[in-house]
Amino acid sequence: MGKILDRLENLNKISKKILKYGMGIVLVASIIASILIKRADSIVALNLAREFASANVHTFCEVIIGAILFDMLIGKDQENDR
Repeated sequence: MGKILDRLENLNKISKKILKYGMGIVLVASIIASILIKRADSIVALNLAREFASANVHTFCEVIIGAILFDMLIGKDQENDR
């Protein structure tokens, strides 16, 4: 966990923007998932809401991994240009 945290602290501009806007989308989706779960009145609606919340967790992970991988790709590209 410490390595990921260190990596997230030293991101370039583009990766920080990916993280910023991606987390904004995840936040909005989390709010929608919370509303869907609270308003579920049947098993089918509850299952759909839980699947949406689960997909939101996957999106959260993809945003973090994508930002780190993009940063690593740009970093290796800059090293090869030197």
